Amino acid sequence: MRNRTRKWHKWLGLIFSVIFLPTAVSGILLNHRHLIAPLNVSRAWMPRAYRIHNYNNGVIRGECVLPDSSGQILYGSGGCYLHHFQNREVISFNQGLPKGLDFRRISRVVRRANVWYAVGTFQLYARPMQAGGEWYAVSLPKGADFRMADIAVRGDSLLLLTQSELYLQSRPDAPWQRIELQTPTDKVGQPKKVTLFSMFWQLHSGEAFGLPGRLIVDLIGVCIIMLCLTGIAYFILPHYIRRLKRRGIAAKGHIKRVSAHLHWHLGHHNRIGSVTIGLTLFIALSGMFLRPPLMIPLVMTRVSPIPFTAQSHPDYWHRSLRLLTEDVHRGEWIIGSTNGFFSLPWGLNAAPQRITSMPPISPMGANVLRPVDENVWLVGSFSGLFLWDRTSGKSVDYFTGKQPRTGGRPISNHLITGSTLNEHGEIQVTDYTLGVVKGQLPPMPEELKECDISLWGFALELHVGRCYDPLLGPLSALYVFFSGILLFVTLLTGYLIYRRLHRHKRKR
Repeated sequence: MRNRTRKWHKWLGLIFSVIFLPTAVSGILLNHRHLIAPLNVSRAWMPRAYRIHNYNNGVIRGECVLPDSSGQILYGSGGCYLHHFQNREVISFNQGLPKGLDFRRISRVVRRANVWYAVGTFQLYARPMQAGGEWYAVSLPKGADFRMADIAVRGDSLLLLTQSELYLQSRPDAPWQRIELQTPTDKVGQPKKVTLFSMFWQLHSGEAFGLPGRLIVDLIGVCIIMLCLTGIAYFILPHYIRRLKRRGIAAKGHIKRVSAHLHWHLGHHNRIGSVTIGLTLFIALSGMFLRPPLMIPLVMTRVSPIPFTAQSHPDYWHRSLRLLTEDVHRGEWIIGSTNGFFSLPWGLNAAPQRITSMPPISPMGANVLRPVDENVWLVGSFSGLFLWDRTSGKSVDYFTGKQPRTGGRPISNHLITGSTLNEHGEIQVTDYTLGVVKGQLPPMPEELKECDISLWGFALELHVGRCYDPLLGPLSALYVFFSGILLFVTLLTGYLIYRRLHRHKRKR
C-alpha cells in the first residue's frame, strides 16, 4: 500500500505538473485584473479558434447610430469601430483609448448632445463629435466602485451603472449624484441570499475577504508552484547523482553539492506541502465546482452569505449590477443583475420590481437586451437568443421559434455575444465562435484582424482549459473538473506519505 501511494504521488505529480504550473500562475494573474490590464498577448500564441474572423470572439456587442444616420459606432471587446453605411467600410474609432485590451472592452456607447460616451471595464470615456476628437477618461464619482457595468442617456441626463451603484449626471457640467437603489419589493424584510456558485467563486479567488483574502490565495498559488518545481527537482537530481557516481572520485565534491540541493528541495517540498495542505485541498475542491458538471446545481441553489465576507454586505445590490436599458414604451428602466432582472420607473425613486418571467440567461449575464417593438424584446447570452414578450411573459427561441428548454446545461449551441441593427433597421446577430450569424457586415479592418487578447483574458482561457480544446476536444469542458481531481489526489497522497515518515521518525 505504501509503495502504491508513493507511485501515485510521484507519477501524478510529475506528469501533471505541466497542468498545475500554468494553472497556478494564471490563477495569480486573474486575482489582479486591474494591475495587468495594460498588458496584452498576441493571439498567434493561441489556438486558431482565438483568431479574429467574421467579428467573432465578442468584438461586436452593439451599435450606436450616428446623428445623421450615415453610419454607426460598433463596440465590443476589441474597442470601437466606425461603420459607414454608404461605402460599406469599417475603420478604427479607438483614438485616445488605452492600448490595453482590458481597458478597451466596451460594454456600451451612447450619445449626449455633441459628445460620445463609452463605458469600459474600469473607466468611462468621452469623445467630442467634431473632427479630430479623441477619447479621454471622464472623472468618476468619488468613492464609486472601480468596476463599471453600463451607461444610458435620457434627455440631458447621463446614467452610470457600476457593479454596486447607480449615478446620475443631469448635464455635462453637473456633479454626479448617487441614486440610492432601494431593496426590491419582494426582498424587503427577507434575509439576503446568494447563489452557491458565486459563493464558491469568491472563496476560490479569495475575493470574499477582500485584498487579504486574494493575497492568501496568491500565496497558495505560489506554494503550488514551489511544490511542482521542488518535486520535479527531487525526481531529477537522484538520476544526476547516480551519473556523477559513475565518474568516481573526481566527482565527489560535485556529488556533495548536488546532494545538498536534493535535501533542500525535499525539505521545502515536505514543509510547504504539510503546512498548506488544508488550503491547497480547498482550492482544488472549490475550483472543481466552478465548471461543468458540478457548477450546474450550484447555479440553481441560493443560500445565506457567509458572515463577514464581501457577499454579506448590507446593500442588496453590492457587486451584482450588470445592465441598464430603457423601456420607452412603459416609461421605465430595466436593471439586469446577478440576482435577476428588475423594472424601475424613470423617476428612479421607487423600489425596483422583479421581472419574474425571463428567458434562459447564462450565469455570465445577458449580452443582448433590446426592444423589437412595444412588447417584444430580444434577449441573448451564452444560453441562446430569444424573443421575449414582456406583456405575456412568454419566450421563444429566435432561431427555431420553439419554447426554451428548462434545466440542463446553461450553455446553448448559440453563444450570443451581441446584436446590431443595419441601415434598414434589420437585426444582425453575432456569435462568440462563428461571428456574424445573421446579417452581414463589411470586411474587418486590419487592426481588428490583428487584435491581441488581454493578458487577463489569456490567463482566464488558460486557467479554465478552454485553450486546450485542439488537444482535448469535447473533454476540454471537463478540464477543470479532472485537473481538480488530479491535484486533490496528488496533494492527499503526498501528505499521507509525509505523515507516515513523520510518525516513523518520532518513534525512532
